[in-house]
Amino acid sequence: MEETVFCNLAIWSSADYASHWRDGALKCLAERQPHLFCTDLTKRNATVFAAFPEGDGYAFEQWVIQRRTFTVSGKEIILNRGSDMVRSGGDASCWWVDQASIADFANAVRMSAMGRMQKLAPTHP
Repeated sequence: MEETVFCNLAIWSSADYASHWRDGALKCLAERQPHLFCTDLTKRNATVFAAFPEGDGYAFEQWVIQRRTFTVSGKEIILNRGSDMVRSGGDASCWWVDQASIADFANAVRMSAMGRMQKLAPTHP
């Protein structure tokens, strides 16, 4: 399956979002803690997928959070109050993803990025 995500490129580039998503997926697999996957970062707010460990995967919710409530550290979005990272419990914008699919996603993003780098690399005779 292929998904198109429209991102504001004023702060992060497409490559920045991709590395953020890949790194977040790898952290989900390694740490089993909640994570935020930013899909749109602006000066006023961010649209994110909040990921919460559940069973042998993660429950994802779509959130819009105001800029004053989070910090950008490199390519990571961190809530200023960790206690705010709580699942809403609603199912309207929630879906579950197993760990194997998260690993496949991280690998696909890595391979896609490698393919772009190979296309951009100069060829030598």
